[in-house]
Formats: sequence, C-alpha cells, structure tokens
Amino acid sequence: MYFSFSGSGKNPRLWQTLLLKERLMYAYNVHFFTKILGKGIK
Repeated sequence: MYFSFSGSGKNPRLWQTLLLKERLMYAYNVHFFTKILGKGIK
C-alpha cells in the first residue's frame, strides 16, 4: 500500500501532507492519553 502510493508519484505533496496529518494526530492522541493516565495515577 505504501509503495503503491509513493511509487505512483502523482501527487507527492498530497501524500506528504497526509503523512504529516497522521503523525500529528498520533502525537496528539499519545499526549491526550498520557494526560488522562497521569490524572488517573494522581
């Protein structure tokens, strides 16, 4: 799946943007869950 997207190269900018959004969402979710877990521990 990754190779089919990067190999086509029709719109690499769009692909990079999607990857960036995924990374930001992942980082946000990790931060959000750690905050909840931190509150639960306290």
